[in-house]
Amino acid sequence: MTVEAETGCDFHEVAPSGQPCKFRDAVAPKISRPGMMSSVFIPSGKSLIFAVRREHLKKYLRVFVLYSYEWETAEKTTNFEEPRHRVYFGWFKLEAALKIHVNEN
Repeated sequence: MTVEAETGCDFHEVAPSGQPCKFRDAVAPKISRPGMMSSVFIPSGKSLIFAVRREHLKKYLRVFVLYSYEWETAEKTTNFEEPRHRVYFGWFKLEAALKIHVNEN
């Protein structure tokens, strides 16, 4: 999992005087990584659940997970780096989901 900051203008916010837009000024936190990593196979129809620190879900931040399809890596024996795909979890939808979950409890 990696955290990155959204960049550019937020046109849903009021622009400061004399500026064309409200600029997104978030900074992504640095995540220390372990010295070793491994791949996890997730069978079709199954899910992966992982924890995300609350400070990684602040406004204008998004987390993503890299993945490869089995058929893309099945014939490879040395390079698990390419191709890579990403699935993003943005702060806006996560924030809304957390509010719904809190209101249900």
